[in-house]
Amino acid sequence: SFRTQYFLTTAVTPAGTGSIATGGWFNAGSSIPITATANCGYQFTGFSGDLTGSTNPQTILLNAPSSVTANFAPVSAPTLTSISVTPTNPSIAPGTTQQFTATGNYSDGSTQDLTGSVVWTSGTASVATISSPGGAAYAGGLGQTTIQAAFNSISSNQAILTVTPAFLFSGRLGTNALAVGSA
Repeated sequence: SFRTQYFLTTAVTPAGTGSIATGGWFNAGSSIPITATANCGYQFTGFSGDLTGSTNPQTILLNAPSSVTANFAPVSAPTLTSISVTPTNPSIAPGTTQQFTATGNYSDGSTQDLTGSVVWTSGTASVATISSPGGAAYAGGLGQTTIQAAFNSISSNQAILTVTPAFLFSGRLGTNALAVGSA
């Protein structure tokens, strides 16, 4: 007795980006499972031809010669979308340091500490200088300066560093003898 068979043609596009299971001659009316597997660095984007959609695996009912292509695309690495500098408004005394942190915000929602990778700048070097890389600001004079981080073409928000006089306290708590003054 003869049985009707149909040929299932399978392909991958672009070539070399993945594989697709199954292909060849099958009995008419057969349900054939189709599985696409991406190679490293690629992701499955969907089937085309006589089987469509992005569900993987799928089953095709073979009632005629059929063709199925598994489509793949390179996995895109997340891209840096912005940089956030913290703290945003600290105050310190002359001769002290303030550590700043740069956090990279990426297109996939992830974050990464970029403190040691960014280029740091201080808007007014006479008020404070900042180590680059590193993010440690040293207060040298009184006033305010902007602190900013940049990586490639992306610049952060501007933090405002205020350098104010240090206050000295001498005396004993709970007594009337109290002296407060500026350093």
